[in-house]
Amino acid sequence: MEHPVRGVREEIPPDQIEPLRNQGWRLCLGNNDFLGFVHLQAWYFQVRFFPRLKWLSVRAPKGHHFIIGDRPIVWGFSNLVDAAPYWLRHRNVQLVAPLSRSLALFAYHASDDHPDTITTSEINRIVASAAHEWIAGPTEAAVRDAILTRVYH
Repeated sequence: MEHPVRGVREEIPPDQIEPLRNQGWRLCLGNNDFLGFVHLQAWYFQVRFFPRLKWLSVRAPKGHHFIIGDRPIVWGFSNLVDAAPYWLRHRNVQLVAPLSRSLALFAYHASDDHPDTITTSEINRIVASAAHEWIAGPTEAAVRDAILTRVYH
């Protein structure tokens, strides 16, 4: 923990954290802490949200390819791809995760109906709509088509 006047303290017993925060100390997280929090968040998603979803493997038809973006897993609704994690509880939520140019995972809430069709272009539109910095794909046509159909927020 760090205090603006008193400096830094390490190895704080858990029962002292709240009293120190009340005295102006703040919790400082380092690089080693980041990995621990990422693992905790992954575990929470695995235990809390993923069991509520039904998972499907989607194979791209011959001549079609999945793209990837700077958000490797995207969840949300029709045109809302920046939904907060708690929306994974919603009955209409969908999740996509392209794994390769020919294979993607698609998930939907267990209480919802199985989607009639899941197309390569729809998954690519979702991935492209969620991307903030970059989109990549195995062909120029796959990336161009995804960019042309993406929804801007």
